[in-house]
Amino acid sequence: MNTTRTTSHRLSTRIVASVALGAAVAAAAGCSASNSTKVKTSNPKVIEGNKAKSPVPIYDIAHPDTSKQWDDGANGRCDPATGQLRLPFNLAPPCTPVFSGNNGGAQGIGVSGDTIKIARYVAKPDISSDYLTKSSGTYDEPKAVAATYQGYVKTFERISNLYGRKIELVDLQGTGLSNDETAALADAKTAKDMGVFAVLGGPAQTKSFSRTLAQEKILCIGSCLIAQPAEFYKETHPYVWPGMSPDESAALNIEFVSKQLEGKLAQYAGDAKYKTQKRRFVILNYDTAEGAFTKVWDDWEAKLKAKGVNVVGRVPFRLNVATVSQDAIPVVQKLKALDATTVIFTGDPFTPQFFTKEATKQNYFPEWVLSGTVFADTSAFARQFDQKQWSHAFGMNLIPSRIPRKSGEPYSVYVCGIGHAPEAENSQAIIMNNVAILMTGLNLAGPKLTPESFRDGLWAAPLPKRDAGHIRGVVSFGNHGIWPDGTDFGGSDDTALAWWDPNAVGEDETGAPGKGLWRYVNNGAHFLPGEIPTAPIAFFDKANTVTYFSDSVDAANGIQAIPDALKPIKNGKCI
Repeated sequence: MNTTRTTSHRLSTRIVASVALGAAVAAAAGCSASNSTKVKTSNPKVIEGNKAKSPVPIYDIAHPDTSKQWDDGANGRCDPATGQLRLPFNLAPPCTPVFSGNNGGAQGIGVSGDTIKIARYVAKPDISSDYLTKSSGTYDEPKAVAATYQGYVKTFERISNLYGRKIELVDLQGTGLSNDETAALADAKTAKDMGVFAVLGGPAQTKSFSRTLAQEKILCIGSCLIAQPAEFYKETHPYVWPGMSPDESAALNIEFVSKQLEGKLAQYAGDAKYKTQKRRFVILNYDTAEGAFTKVWDDWEAKLKAKGVNVVGRVPFRLNVATVSQDAIPVVQKLKALDATTVIFTGDPFTPQFFTKEATKQNYFPEWVLSGTVFADTSAFARQFDQKQWSHAFGMNLIPSRIPRKSGEPYSVYVCGIGHAPEAENSQAIIMNNVAILMTGLNLAGPKLTPESFRDGLWAAPLPKRDAGHIRGVVSFGNHGIWPDGTDFGGSDDTALAWWDPNAVGEDETGAPGKGLWRYVNNGAHFLPGEIPTAPIAFFDKANTVTYFSDSVDAANGIQAIPDALKPIKNGKCI
């Protein structure tokens, strides 16, 4: 998709890949008995909020250490002006000293003196999810995805400090759908038999895959599962590296709802009677048949109520492509029976089209509030929802600020390294996210590569300077003083606030022209925890909003000029 804040983040995000979009739509299934087994974590003090120390020195542009060689010559890896590797990427891995000598040889599973063996998870074809991704214009052919993975790995490998090793990228063929716990367990065992250090991606609706990999001391990176509570990452530490955890998106939502919505009239509802009533909230949330996320939603609801938010109920739903049309009927009946003025939605990008159409059939017109979703906050999917309903949608938007695909970082990095556009047009950002997490950790792990040194390196990666308008999002792992709980396992740290304009005309995230775009308030600013304003935000007011940034400015439709903060950083020339 045409998202440009692609880093070890969103998506990271909070996103499932399919490459991962397909994972977001398969039917939800329960967890196997193996899911109750906790992983023995290493160095438990590290996960209590302590800052990690990098295993190797990191270039400091303010106080460069001239005693070390940071560059490999005229065409070297390091740009001393930024302290980062020479890639057009704001979160390019930081420079480390030139390595020479003995790297210590084999270090453990998947690491020899010459190679680091990495598996790319290849999802089993799914007719239902493929149909939905094709209908939304977000599908990429498997061959294109494979080629793009190879291209990004080659690009990062050429410039990264791997301490005398090369990446051996192999395919791990998935044997079940993204919710098949039995197949996921078998796939994780196959990864063990393959002897890999890490797996990129995975069956995203299972926990047995990532948990079993952790038990086998294999890293699970990026879009390998739908976001789990922070407790899960503590249990599987230091092996699972996702996007934003639901605890973090829930914390941002609690801040947003309590500051902006609670105690005020439901003025943005579609039903006139609600507009004169104080808000009554209902949570519409994704869950599995066995309630894998119930604890998170219970905690979220309790914290909302503790803030004085009038939550009148919660309605869970499951992702089942085959039955979602029929399932929407009782779901909306429950929402309507609660007579909630405002529906807080957290879930996937496909079910809202069924929920909103059914709500219109049942003559139920509330406010729709996004709380941190998987791509429901993209224009590509929102155009498919019932517009009578979605014209009353607003709230948190977790995707990066948008600029044209060919102006963005994923495209620029790929062209820099490979010389042509990424084969996977729609999933290029997701793929680069996965590879960027991997390569940043490897680059900073030092010659003794272990899951622990990978963790320490990733957690020690410095934050780039924040832009004045806060248009570029903040991404971090570890403890950078952003989250009250200290250690951040998720990566993505912020949210934008937006409302749906059904009449705005322009390109969606796939580049397709059409009608309907998200409008971002405060000209697209992103808010960290504690930064969401208390002063009322005028949603559904076009003033000071942006839909996306482009070379072709169109003020009437909220299309602004691309700011420097979103242009690929110039870390020297490509090598």
